[in-house]
Amino acid sequence: QPASLIEKPVRPKKVTMAAGTIFLAMLLSIGVPTLIETIKRKTLADETAFADRFRLPVSARVPRVASLRLGRHERERVADECGRILQQLRSTNTGDRLGSVGLLSCDENCSTSGLASQLAITAGTKYGLSTLLIDGDRKLRTVSKLFRLNGAPGFGELATSTDIAINDCVQSSKFDNVMLMTPQAKTSRLARLVHPRDVASLLHKFTEEYDLVIIDLPRDEAFSRSFCQMIDNVFIVADLDKTTPESVTESLDGLRGSNVRVKGLVLQGNKSGR
Repeated sequence: QPASLIEKPVRPKKVTMAAGTIFLAMLLSIGVPTLIETIKRKTLADETAFADRFRLPVSARVPRVASLRLGRHERERVADECGRILQQLRSTNTGDRLGSVGLLSCDENCSTSGLASQLAITAGTKYGLSTLLIDGDRKLRTVSKLFRLNGAPGFGELATSTDIAINDCVQSSKFDNVMLMTPQAKTSRLARLVHPRDVASLLHKFTEEYDLVIIDLPRDEAFSRSFCQMIDNVFIVADLDKTTPESVTESLDGLRGSNVRVKGLVLQGNKSGR
């Protein structure tokens, strides 16, 4: 057979091979992390998995809230989910008052301040509960910033001094039945650290005065753990997209070892709920 009729194998051009290699590398770099993240999200977004794994009910599932101003749809959804939390508290309280409630984040990626604010607003405006919202985070002061509170004395001064009255530390809000308290004055240098005994005494006074007392707890693990021991009910807040199951486990183990009453889990994220 003449040599001219023999087919030669076609080799891909070097440029084509290089382009294919680059495309594959890009696909892997984007696809693998996305797949891993999707698996994580599926695990965290499943309420049954949460309840079974951590032996706690999922009390609510809310979108992330970073402002007091919400659109109508988001406002209604947040109010409904906050209502679930309030109903859970109501189911275990024989009287009209719901006691003290603490909101504690699992990790630094999850903020509780927006949720604490919306829970107070829902309790006061929708359910008519006289509500005191305490900004417990003296470092970030996020609740104070959301409500634009002044630098008046707050919880820290009340817990460490006998020379100041509660009324001097409570500030009003534009929302019906919602009162506010800063962690402490901005320029304050407390004479001593807040003692758990003082916290317990103060919270008792507050719960006699208000139907509901909400504390936005700081992420300082040691301080929050001692603070939580004095609170009637604590909700752990986890972010659907950011919080790992290990973070939830670590938070729960620490609190349960301190005899804290953990009421339930609140899942926070922008995915649709049910």
